[in-house]
Amino acid sequence: MTPRPIDASEIDSLVELWFHGWRDAHASIVPAELTRLRTRDSFRAPLRDALPVVRVVGAPGAPLGFHWVRGDELHQLYVAAPARGTGVAAVLIV
Repeated sequence: MTPRPIDASEIDSLVELWFHGWRDAHASIVPAELTRLRTRDSFRAPLRDALPVVRVVGAPGAPLGFHWVRGDELHQLYVAAPARGTGVAAVLIV
C-alpha cells in the first residue's frame, strides 16, 4: 500500500468515506445539530479545495483511507470501516 494523490474524479468516493467515518467517530458524542450540519455537501467543498494535499490509499474509486496535511499538521485521517485494522492508517500516517 502506497499513498497516492487523489484525482478530482474520486471526490465522491472520498466524500462517502469521510461522511461515514465522521459519523462513526463523532455522531454519538457531539450535539445533534452538529451532526445535522455534517452533510455530504459540507465535506465536498473542503475536500475539493484540499486536493493538492490529500493522499489516498486504495484503488481509484474505491478508497480504503485518506489523509490530508495542512502545513505540518495531520488535519484529517479517515479509514473505511472494512479497512480498519489492516494497517491502512499506519501507511497514511508515515
